Amino acid sequence: MGDCGKKLGYNSTDNGYLMFDHVSVPRNAHMSRFAAISKEGDFEIMSDPRLLYQIMTQTRLFVIRGGAYYYLRSCLTAVRYAVCRRQFANLNDSKRERKLLDYQVH
Repeated sequence: MGDCGKKLGYNSTDNGYLMFDHVSVPRNAHMSRFAAISKEGDFEIMSDPRLLYQIMTQTRLFVIRGGAYYYLRSCLTAVRYAVCRRQFANLNDSKRERKLLDYQVH
């Protein structure tokens, strides 16, 4: 049993693994919502595979959308900070520094 580690950008979902050796799990105890194993040991997908891929794709799009949201929020914070931040001496030798966004390279 172990943990697969952190998921980049999606740590709210925990992934792990569990390995068995010489263990037989009864077929009625399988957590098999979308797949099944017959008495002969044949694997069968119970639903449309396109549905399973659609769920995976939607999850990945959700992660991308969430990342874009936090990226835009961080940009907004940086720009708001740059509007208020004062740095660099003025050209006319005043003691008040000019704003970060007013700085121009000459």
